[in-house]
Parts: sequence; structure tokens; C-alpha cells
Amino acid sequence: MTTDSIDFGVLPFGKLFRDYCANTYAIRDFFDYVPYDNQDLLRKANSLQFNTSRDELYDVLLEYNNTDFEEVRQNLVTLRDDSTSLAVVTGQQLTALGGPLFTLFKIVTAINTSRRYSQELGRKVIPVFWLADEDHDYPEIASVGLPVMGVEWNVHQLQDTSYIGKPVGSIPLDESIREFITTVSETLPKTDFTDDIIRLLESTYQPGSTHSQAFGAFIQHLFSEYGLLLAGSASLKAKELLCESIIEIVEHTGAVHEALESKSVELENEYHRQASVTSSNWFILDEEGYRKKLQFDKGIWSAGDRAYTTSEFIELISKEPYRLSPNVFIRPLLQDILLPNIAYVAGPGEIAYYAQMKRLYAVFGKTMPIVVPRLSATILEPSISKFQLELPFSIPDYADRVEDLHQRYVENEQSVDIQSFAEKWICQIEQLANEQTPIVENFDSTLVGTLVRVRQEQVNAINNLRQKMIKSEKNRLDIQLKRISKVQLALFPNMNLQERELAFIYALCKYGRSFIDDLVDTTQGFSSTSHLLIEV
Repeated sequence: MTTDSIDFGVLPFGKLFRDYCANTYAIRDFFDYVPYDNQDLLRKANSLQFNTSRDELYDVLLEYNNTDFEEVRQNLVTLRDDSTSLAVVTGQQLTALGGPLFTLFKIVTAINTSRRYSQELGRKVIPVFWLADEDHDYPEIASVGLPVMGVEWNVHQLQDTSYIGKPVGSIPLDESIREFITTVSETLPKTDFTDDIIRLLESTYQPGSTHSQAFGAFIQHLFSEYGLLLAGSASLKAKELLCESIIEIVEHTGAVHEALESKSVELENEYHRQASVTSSNWFILDEEGYRKKLQFDKGIWSAGDRAYTTSEFIELISKEPYRLSPNVFIRPLLQDILLPNIAYVAGPGEIAYYAQMKRLYAVFGKTMPIVVPRLSATILEPSISKFQLELPFSIPDYADRVEDLHQRYVENEQSVDIQSFAEKWICQIEQLANEQTPIVENFDSTLVGTLVRVRQEQVNAINNLRQKMIKSEKNRLDIQLKRISKVQLALFPNMNLQERELAFIYALCKYGRSFIDDLVDTTQGFSSTSHLLIEV
């Protein structure tokens, strides 16, 4: 692998994310720490107070992790027995078959960050992947995006919608997952590595497993040698361990709302808030296991036709903590209560959420973790890199519609300036028609309409000729136009950044599991202050 970089400012990233990565003055008041400042690292490490029982945490994590992997088992024991050990956490939704490239980039960033922190702090820092096992947005996680022969884009979609509204982590896979993997495999590149990746998918995504179990098993198999631990909050043991903290957060509902809203208002002076702030930050699972938004008004908690006073609500939490589920603001807080978390590796959207949360942490006497931007990158395959260098467009140009790129290329490369040629001719026709109009009008005013029609017919004929000339020129340049289409599809599939659309199993099938090792090694020491271009 070789690397180059490109500024975030020429790619479709928001201002808040760009300013955070550049550590601009305007962004600093919304975070407690600067991600690449060694003094802030020491300050966070020295002030971090972790009061959760490590023995109980160990029991929670046993439900998520496969201790058959030696490095995983060792890290679990270290997290339990070494009171100075810390965690670098990342995570995301349980996207089908591992998710897009940024899943890989998050984990690689967490691994490299934990290694760097371990060295700089002289303490064991362990990478942890937080499975978003309480999220209920099933349609958002149920797709796999892949190129087809490099010329079109295919999004494979899990069709089962009967569980929409339930936490995705608890949804079981049925027999259709086998057919889904087979369908996806038909689109994957056929190499010496493909069968290995398909076998791994088939062994982890099995009927009867939940999405949480399948996703977690797949990820941990790939990153077991790095000792990557899995965690989540949906399990009964996790909720029991977090129960007192959940009650404390509920008891401070007013202060939580004020903290989030006041910081969000400040944020809007420079940026946009990522999420709306509501009076309640919780969902509740009903008797069928569906996740319903809780409302809070004048001391009453309600969801549907059920209502609770705060005391009744706290009693419910005490008896059935597993029924309460956090929203996007409370989840990071619970994460930092459950784990000795020194840093969180975040994508652009998550960084924007954190920008609203500084005062939320202060309500509970805490500071937020160091928020480390995940690696952002585009993979350049050899043929794509070669074509891109031969063509007259920069990489950001390919974010445009392919039709516009074709048009620009033809206009730039055409042997005759077809547009100017046609416009000049039309101008001459219109000028001549204007000169002749008074003569025709004096001869017989009823014939002026005929003159106008004749003029328009001539203009239409020239426009028709112009289109045929462009088509002829496109045919002449057809090879290059096809290359433009391939490059555009590879770099910006679905008119989006590659890292957000391309399933990472594509890269594993193309280059094998060693792609992960190469990515870890290549990006070690890289700070996410620009978008990386990785040539493979």
C-alpha cells in the first residue's frame, strides 16, 4: 500500500467535521480535549475515574466475546485484573455482512490509537468495538453495496421487514440469510480469497443467530489477533450493571435537557445541531419487544397509552432495566460508565453529536472522552489509479454526475468546438431573419409567421446537427468515457464517498485478510486531519 492525502475541504464533509479535524478556534469550546494533544491525553488519563466493578464488567463482556481467541481472552482478563487498564472505543450499527468501508476504518483507527496510547501512557489500552445492539433502524442496516463488473452499482437488500421497530441486535436471522449471502457472493470479485470470506460469512451469519451475534462474530474473527473486544448495552447483565446509573440519569432529566439544549443553541451560532433535543432521551420496549419513544411532560413519562409518574418509572427501571433503551445522547454516557473509556473513535456524524454533549457530561461530574476522528480514506485500485492519472479530472471532480463529467470531457477534447459552432450559426440565422422581417412584413404581414417558423426550423435543424456531432465525438472518445464512468463509480458510488457505500467485504475478497494487516501498518501514526488516498 502507498498513501497520499487530500484536504477534507474539497470533499463532501460538513464544516463542523472539517473544523474539528483542523482544531479551529471556533470548535474548541464544544469539546473537553484536543484529539492529538499529548498534554490532553495525560490530563484525561490522570483524571479518569472508573467506578464500575471490573469483575461485573468482565461478566458482561463474556456474553459478547469469544474467548477461544487467545488475544481476546487476554485483553478481557487484563481489563478485569489491571485497574490501570483503559479502553479506546468505537462502534456503529449492526450493518449487514460487516457494513461499509468505514466500519473497517473505525476499527483500524481504534487499534492504532490504543497502541499509541499504551506506549505514551505506559498503561494497557485495549481497543473495544461497541455493538449498537439497541438501535432499531432495521432498513438502514439491511443493505450491502457492491460494484458489478465496475460499470454499475448494486445494492443488495435484506427483505425481512417484520421486525421493523425492534432493536436490531435482538432480531434473529432466518434461513433467508443463506440465500442472501449466495446472492451477494455472485457480485463479489472472484479471486483466490473470495471462498475464504464467503465461508467466514456463512459460519458467522447463521440462521438462529441474532444480528448482534452474527455481526460481532464476523468482526471479531477478522480482528481477533489484535485482541479487539466487543461490548454493548442490550444484554440483561449490562442493563443490571447500568441500572443505578440509568436511574440517576432519569432523576436528572431536567438538567440533562438544559445541558443539551443550551450547548446546542451555542453550537448553532457557528454550525448546525446534528440532532434535536427533546425532553426525554429514552425509549421503552413494549411487551412485544418493540422500541417506543418515551415522552416526558410535567413529571409524567408516557409511551402510547402507558403513562408513569417519575417514581413509578424509576420502580419499573429497578425491576426491569432491560426495557429501557437510550437515545443517541445517552448511549455515549452509558458507554463511558460501563467501560474505562479514554477515547472514542468517531465518524463525522458522531463528532457532531458529541459537539452538543459537553455540558451533559458535566451534569454528572464527568468530562467527555477524547474524540478521535476515524480514518477517512478512498481505496485506489491499480486500474482506477491508472485511469485517474490519464484523465483530466482531479479526484474531487468525480463527485459530480457522470453525465456532467462526460460532457466536460467531450467539450475539452473535441476536435471542433461544437457548441460555439452551433451557436454562431444559429446567431447568423436569427440575424438574417431579423433583417428580412421588415421586407416580408411590408410585402404581406400575414407571412411573418411563416418566416418565424422557417427560422425555428433552421435553428432546430442546427441543434439536431449539433447533437449528432456530439454523439459522433462521444463515439470517437468512447473508451475514455467508459473509463471516466469506471473511475466515478469506484470513487463516488451512488454519488457518495466510497467509504460510506462500498461494503468492506469487497476489499477482503479482492486482496485477502492481509488487507487488514496492511491497512493497520500503513495508517499507524497517521492523524485523521485529511482524507487518505490508499493505493493497493
